[in-house]
Amino acid sequence: MQQKFIQVGNSKGIIISQDLIKKLGFDTTKQVHVEPDLQMGAIVITKNPAVQKSTNPRLLSILEKVNKEYGPALKKLANL
Repeated sequence: MQQKFIQVGNSKGIIISQDLIKKLGFDTTKQVHVEPDLQMGAIVITKNPAVQKSTNPRLLSILEKVNKEYGPALKKLANL
């Protein structure tokens, strides 16, 4: 999906489709956290700012994959 920036007062905005908002599970009545990812040249919008303030989204993605693949083994090791 490609979008153009639109003028919003002295700022710029991008329209995000309702379908995408629903797919991602965003609650439009709550605040989101917006931060740049300079390495990716991206703007990252997250619904849980407490988690994202100190954690890179790419790192979270890697951790989720590791947990999915090795979670049971790691739990067994933790219980030794």
